[in-house]
Amino acid sequence: MQKSIHEGRPSDEIDGAIVDILLQQRRGLSARELLASLAQSGHFISQPTLSRRLIRLQAQRHVIARRAGRSTVYERDAYHDWFSLPPTRRPKVSYDFRRL
Repeated sequence: MQKSIHEGRPSDEIDGAIVDILLQQRRGLSARELLASLAQSGHFISQPTLSRRLIRLQAQRHVIARRAGRSTVYERDAYHDWFSLPPTRRPKVSYDFRRL
C-alpha cells in the first residue's frame, strides 16, 4: 500500500527538526531565523538547501508560507496536524446549516 504524502513525520532528521522548530514558534519564522535555530540545534545547512526542504515540506503539508519574497514567514501547517489524527481522536465539529 502506498503511503500518502500527508501521513507521518517528515522524511529525515533535518526535516523533522524544521517542523519541530516551527511547532515551538507559533508566530512563524523567516528563513534566516530558521537557519539560526537549526544551527543552534546542531543542524548546519545552506540557504539553498533550506529553500529546497521548505518547498518539499510545503508540498507535504507540513509547512505553510505566509507573505512573499524576503518577508516570507514559515509556519507549521495545521492541516497536517488535524488529518494526522485518527478520526475517532479529532474533536467533534457540528455542521452549520446557515451556510447552505
